Amino acid sequence: MKLLFRHSIRPSLKGVSDTLSISLTEEGINIAYEFGKNLPWSIGIVSTSLANRCIQTVEQIIKDSCSDKKIKSTEILTSPAMFNLELATQTHCAEGSLKNIAHKLSRKQNLPGFNSVDITAEKLLDYIFSVGNEYDKLDLFCTHDFNIVLLLLYLMPNFKSMDVIVENWPAPLEGIYIWGKRYDFFFSWKGNIYHYKYSDD
Repeated sequence: MKLLFRHSIRPSLKGVSDTLSISLTEEGINIAYEFGKNLPWSIGIVSTSLANRCIQTVEQIIKDSCSDKKIKSTEILTSPAMFNLELATQTHCAEGSLKNIAHKLSRKQNLPGFNSVDITAEKLLDYIFSVGNEYDKLDLFCTHDFNIVLLLLYLMPNFKSMDVIVENWPAPLEGIYIWGKRYDFFFSWKGNIYHYKYSDD
């Protein structure tokens, strides 16, 4: 079983230049700890974005039950959608929000600095299925809301209108449970279970 999820509660990023260093709020630390304490599975591998808030989130989640676990931080869970950070930053400023960017990418528009939905999602899935996979363990992948949305856009073709994107924007600690094989798996989002199977069509 895999869980790709958003980090816990952070302060506003408005006006912050070094967003990777920003820490969780005290509430964010507490609910991440409670989240981990109440997980009904043993934890397998623990992987996270390079962002401090993501690292803090998984540190709290594994604090009691498996403190010997090593946390692997990776760029794949940080910015898989960006191939040029400078261009992507300019695009973000021009578009005004990640929701607008997700909406345009869902409609196959090319945006400077950003990979397509397909490229981003396949990078995430390749990584998620390449590590862990121990029987009866939950592998944890802590990332950012935008990355989760792009994976949902890939897995759910009808997930394209701005209203649906906004309605499904991940809250802190919300994520996608995934189980099965790389090209034939089930996933759960907001309490509903779906089946994904790769097709050349």
